Amino acid sequence: MIMNRSYEGLEYSQHIGKPPFTYRPDLIAGRTGEDVDKTKPFEIISRRFQISRESAKYFLIRVQKSFKTEKPPHQLILEFMEDQNFESLPGPHEVAKLMNASGIWDQPLNREPHTLADEEDIHGE
Repeated sequence: MIMNRSYEGLEYSQHIGKPPFTYRPDLIAGRTGEDVDKTKPFEIISRRFQISRESAKYFLIRVQKSFKTEKPPHQLILEFMEDQNFESLPGPHEVAKLMNASGIWDQPLNREPHTLADEEDIHGE
């Protein structure tokens, strides 16, 4: 017996031998496969702030790690940042604090990581 049900972006199948859930972006909001934007959030941040793709990935992960338990999805972080119209790339913990304060992602935050002091401060120059 094959029974298919669709939920937001997921197709559930009770057919033996198939995985229980398959991600189907074409099921989201009635879009077709051609309409689904394949640009990843880190690629958009990379272009917008002129940083490498790896740095953009690292930035998004650091924003997520600023929260103790539930981590916001990369797409939500990107949408929040686009709404804020940052002129330069802020610190990851700053973005997390703003998301938390605005109620976009109301989860407890970790402590802000220590920043390294300038070399001048260390050597007393």
